[in-house]
Amino acid sequence: MTVVIVCANVANLMLSRAVARQRETPVRRSLGASRIRIVRLLLAEGLSISVVAWLAGCLLTIWAARAIPRLLPDSPFGQAGIDFGPDWKVVVYAMVLAAIGTIAFSLAPALRVWRQDALPWLKAGEHSVAPGRSRLSNGLVVLQLAFSVVLLTLAGLATRSASLMTVDLGFDSQNLLLLTVRTTGSVTTRESSLALIDRIQERLQVIPGVHRVSYVRSFFPTTQMVRTAGAAEALRATMHVVGPGYFPTMGLSPVVGRTLTIADRERAGAVAMINQNLANALWPEQNPLGKTMSLRMLTFRGESGEQVERVEIVGVTPNAFVGGFNPERPDPRPNLIFISEQRAFRGPSRDPAAPGEITFYMRHGDSDLESVASALGPVLREVDPRVAIVSTQTMDTRLDNVTFSARVIARLLLIFSLISLLIAAIGQYAVIAFNMRRRVREFGVRIALGASARQVLSTVLREAFVLTAVGLLLGLLLSVRRAFCIRGAVFGGTPT
Repeated sequence: MTVVIVCANVANLMLSRAVARQRETPVRRSLGASRIRIVRLLLAEGLSISVVAWLAGCLLTIWAARAIPRLLPDSPFGQAGIDFGPDWKVVVYAMVLAAIGTIAFSLAPALRVWRQDALPWLKAGEHSVAPGRSRLSNGLVVLQLAFSVVLLTLAGLATRSASLMTVDLGFDSQNLLLLTVRTTGSVTTRESSLALIDRIQERLQVIPGVHRVSYVRSFFPTTQMVRTAGAAEALRATMHVVGPGYFPTMGLSPVVGRTLTIADRERAGAVAMINQNLANALWPEQNPLGKTMSLRMLTFRGESGEQVERVEIVGVTPNAFVGGFNPERPDPRPNLIFISEQRAFRGPSRDPAAPGEITFYMRHGDSDLESVASALGPVLREVDPRVAIVSTQTMDTRLDNVTFSARVIARLLLIFSLISLLIAAIGQYAVIAFNMRRRVREFGVRIALGASARQVLSTVLREAFVLTAVGLLLGLLLSVRRAFCIRGAVFGGTPT
């Protein structure tokens, strides 16, 4: 949309330039220049302007590639995941756009020169101009203002959505340190994997400043289809494999029932905890304890995978976004299932106790973050030096990274919309200034007939405000329509 605004501005300037030279081209023809030669001249002038603009644009791009990251929200994820440096494909694309713009905006004035009758212009006075040109210029100004309003509106919606992307997670995210490790280089069997995880948890628990420790399997969550006996339809739910002490570490107490323990790993029958949302959906106004459900895992293609029958419910947890919150596609009522590394959930393609990535959650004191973080490396080397540390971050940092992309888009939209508004204002100024220059003799006649300078000024301002009002109205109508198209991505408010 910014490109359209710039193109409209360039078209306006080229039209103004062509009108100012309408008497020059008949003089050239009277001196022997052919129409083809004059058209070639106009195209060559436009091409030279586009080449200079392209070179200036490349320099500005290099500067912007260094300046824009400084204007974006600070985030290690963002700095590592986004590259603003231009490459040769972008340069070629810009050059092609410059060539297309040259042909498009130089061809219209050139065709007008081709059809122009030279004799009337040779007889006319110096200030004679072609009628009707101002309508096209005014239309282009309205177009620029309208698109600028659309960009500003979208930037406002994105900024508001990003600022409102704070929800009640249902647990205390402060003083929670997350350590993700990979155990595939240390163990190969189910038993050795569980033994290693238990040793790491026990060793992390005795670090000074650490109050509670638990873990979550990082290769989960998986999407499950949940069905109860006699139910007509299955429900989607997300399953998490958690370690003992997970819910006390997160600051959650069961609504009813109990939490998962180490003893559940070796149970013959499958047991699970579910959140209150899923309990209400499966057994409304009933006690879910002791009831059973069946699970069928979904693959990436949406096809049914292995099925686990008769999963007994042993506890219900409060509703909390413990599995993360996606602000771009928020689910206000997620269905969650929590299991331990039980053999009943072991299938041909998965094993909840298999070696892999595990994220340890450590609840620490208010002032113990630095001391706890510095002790993690020595503790892991003491347990098993082959355990690889994948990442270490606080829960608040992880939540900031979740909303980082939305905040970056909002900031970039704001920058480009302000630039577009500036370009539109320059275009409007150019049109008004050129129209005033064309009407100098008209204003002189008006003043000679008794009009005051204030009346002349009011006429000029009225015309400018009419263009602005029409552009704003059209822009608001387009903005409302565009906002309803993206209402699914608007968080915390309505498109209007």
